[in-house]
Amino acid sequence: RKQKEGMREMTAEERQTEKNRLKKIQEKESLALANSLFGVAEVVIDKMVPETEEEYTQFADALKQKITFFEESKHYSAFIVKFINDIAVGLDVEDVKKLGVNMTSLFHEKDRVRKEADKKKKKKTKATIKVVRGNDFDDLGGDGGYGGYDDDDDFI
Repeated sequence: RKQKEGMREMTAEERQTEKNRLKKIQEKESLALANSLFGVAEVVIDKMVPETEEEYTQFADALKQKITFFEESKHYSAFIVKFINDIAVGLDVEDVKKLGVNMTSLFHEKDRVRKEADKKKKKKTKATIKVVRGNDFDDLGGDGGYGGYDDDDDFI
């Protein structure tokens, strides 16, 4: 009887919340099982506390994988600009300069690749002009410059 009192009947909202909670738990367990079967170690960014250069490389890879998952979104480029500005605020002037040089180099490389691709497209779609010309010497020839028509032919 005490169990029944403690286990009051759930509302529809509480049932839905519980159903969603159980579904998330099941999805996490399924993902963990699949990862263990395929030998994929789950990387949890929140639990990472990098100290060595190798750990920072692993942290960077995990962040990159998480962030680039959303690169198809129309808001992605604005997010990246804001994200880089927000995390670069705490850097020293020299580090910000290095970041700027790297971004500029990346821009120039991507721009060069784009221009090369544009040149290849232009070469493929280069216009060809075909000129159909008559005899250039019609005006100078024996027909008197009238294109083969002579008024005197109709004379009696």
